[in-house]
Amino acid sequence: MILVVIALGFLQFYFLMRISRQVTSLYSRLRERAIKEKAPAAAPPAPLPAEESPADIDVLAGSGEMGAALRTLVRKYSLGSLTLATTDGLVVATSGGSDAESDAAHYSSAFVRGVSPSEKEITLFSVNYRGSPLVGVIRSSKSIPRSWMDGIEKDVIRILEAEL
Repeated sequence: MILVVIALGFLQFYFLMRISRQVTSLYSRLRERAIKEKAPAAAPPAPLPAEESPADIDVLAGSGEMGAALRTLVRKYSLGSLTLATTDGLVVATSGGSDAESDAAHYSSAFVRGVSPSEKEITLFSVNYRGSPLVGVIRSSKSIPRSWMDGIEKDVIRILEAEL
């Protein structure tokens, strides 16, 4: 009898988590649609000058925790925010920002399906850490050069290795 109650408890928890993910995804899509309907057409992000390079900052210097290291990475590359998520939409770490959970849910799902984000300020990338694929969601008002993306991915892996 006790095992049946425990099994039912686990099933209830499992279904509540699935419902929560679906609601989060639906909420982010509705919010995205509402923002698009309210906002006037925005100009494309301003490209960075070719000769500009990221600041010479060590993302691990004095961080002590992953959130601080990601905030340093955001400062180094002049980004708005960065969120790392599992492929099923759970936040692993974030530099901050009110959109971290909805970004993780919405964009990791889109990335796995191969769908590019419709918002110009969103850049997605993937890193593989200890056999687990993670999706990176960057919010930035500027275009990010490919050479910077390579550096961002390497810095993210350094942060993961140092902080996990």
